[in-house]
Amino acid sequence: MLFGSFFRCLSPFVHPSWWCSVAENCWRSVAANPWHTFVRELTLIGADLRRAYLRRTDLSGADLSGVDLIRADLGEANLSGAYLRGADLIEADLREADLSEADLSTTDISGGHLRGAKYNNQTQWPEGFNPDAAGAIGS
Repeated sequence: MLFGSFFRCLSPFVHPSWWCSVAENCWRSVAANPWHTFVRELTLIGADLRRAYLRRTDLSGADLSGVDLIRADLGEANLSGAYLRGADLIEADLREADLSEADLSTTDISGGHLRGAKYNNQTQWPEGFNPDAAGAIGS
């Protein structure tokens, strides 16, 4: 859950509804390198990140359960070990994202773009979903 005083973070490309309570140096770290943001192990349960620009963001180990990521740009993002149960990834761009060990088991991934996304045998997919047919690459 999100605690403390909230403030906008990451970059001006993030959807206006993105709020987080990360360290106060969030803006400084983004200004130093706005194209590769680190927010590892962040908890954003139920957040509204529709159309968020999260390309190349390190979300490894993040709890994104129930997050609305409809049409979000997660291309080349590191989602390894991320918990995405119940997240809405309809038409999300996940091209070349790292999905190894991610839990997508109850995620709505319909219309998602997965060409070149990487996964492994510990990645959990929604029942009946074929990642290879969607263009993802298993290791």
